[in-house]
Amino acid sequence: MGGGGRHRKVALVPLALAAAALLGGCGTYPQSDFNAVGPVSQLQRSALVEDMRFLGVIGIIVIGLVIYAAIRFRHRPGEEETPAQVEGNPRLEIAWWVVIALGLIFLVVPPLRDEFVLAQTPKGPDVVHIKVVGHQWWWEFQYPDYQFVTANEMHIPVGAKVDLQVTSADVIHSFWAPNIAGTLDAIPGRVNTEWIQADKPGVYWGQCKEFCGLNHANMRLRVVAESPADFQKWVDSHQHPVGVAQLTGDALAGWQVFDGPGTCKNCHTIDGTDAKGIIGPNLTGIGSRLGVAAMTLVPNDAQNLSTWLHDPQAVKPGNDMVIPKLTEQQIKELIAFLQSQKTYESPQVKAALENPLAQ
Repeated sequence: MGGGGRHRKVALVPLALAAAALLGGCGTYPQSDFNAVGPVSQLQRSALVEDMRFLGVIGIIVIGLVIYAAIRFRHRPGEEETPAQVEGNPRLEIAWWVVIALGLIFLVVPPLRDEFVLAQTPKGPDVVHIKVVGHQWWWEFQYPDYQFVTANEMHIPVGAKVDLQVTSADVIHSFWAPNIAGTLDAIPGRVNTEWIQADKPGVYWGQCKEFCGLNHANMRLRVVAESPADFQKWVDSHQHPVGVAQLTGDALAGWQVFDGPGTCKNCHTIDGTDAKGIIGPNLTGIGSRLGVAAMTLVPNDAQNLSTWLHDPQAVKPGNDMVIPKLTEQQIKELIAFLQSQKTYESPQVKAALENPLAQ
């Protein structure tokens, strides 16, 4: 009895593991290839699903045939005859090759057709051009049509094709926003291109998908898809930044810290000021961004800004940010200044600021 119970428990282990694996895929995750929100991701998801279905059917057929052969042609006591051999049967061999050829055609032709669609460079006055530059460990987004630069948060208009020119400033990275499109390598000295499009407003998570150093996992990004009108308002707010002319109190004192010798302006740019550093991320509009340190610290609030300014290396070891020791008052003033630098916040951004860990 005891031995039988143990055997039954052992037999249940594979079933439990299989159930856990299946249930593990039932959750809702904000960063998912299967939650496709645009034509590129929909084509890529369809190709994956169709291949999985086809290969699943092939697998079932093969497993069925193996089981059938194992039962039908098993050795029986008293049988001495050799089973009939099929080697050299031309009809059977031709049939195998035809089946294999048809299977390969089914697997190759539809994805190849989709590749031609995805390889086209979008043209027209409504196309948005963005140059994506990977850095250890943050993302730079240049908008050449509008003459400004931002970081870690890409805004695009819903329904418009977006032409991405992707490269790297240091090592190989990989741009990946799975709800909108698959991966594209960012390689130093080379520009890779793809187009993306979001047909549904929202804030979509992304990150680097190529191991690029110690903080690879903290090289995150957000793609904000908003209505064309909201996108234009966001562009206008970047082209007419807050600057420092209207600052008072702690925000003005924070600008003076930011503008001081050996501090933030040596590495960062804020449009509308004389801070023109190019080593670190462009901080124009940082007060409206969703996270701090390439979305390592979410949400972008006073507490996380304070954590970052106290010790950047504790948050992202090995990053290039080096700042002098700041007093608590200076950190308070810097936070007030950074939070004053805002851009237009669409409904999608406002919702994400209220619930930063949701999709």
